[in-house]
Amino acid sequence: MLDIGTRKLIYAVGLRETLGEPVQVGNTYTICYDVLPEIRKAFATAQAGGLLVGATFGDLVIGSMNLGWELPGTFDAEFTIDDISIAYTPQ
Repeated sequence: MLDIGTRKLIYAVGLRETLGEPVQVGNTYTICYDVLPEIRKAFATAQAGGLLVGATFGDLVIGSMNLGWELPGTFDAEFTIDDISIAYTPQ
């Protein structure tokens, strides 16, 4: 979707695609996920919506990311990331 305030595209990958199960308090999870197909979908979605006109997929770079969740109320919550990385594997 388009964020009206920033005029930036927001494309979120859901729990079903990444972890596949609801998160349980106290558990540790390891996720290994190929984001390239999602990036390709996001780029196609942006171009179909009139964004990134004139850009090619080769113009794209990963400049930042956001990791988090939304809570339905006022709660004191936190999570710890033990290790995070992104890697490119030529195909």
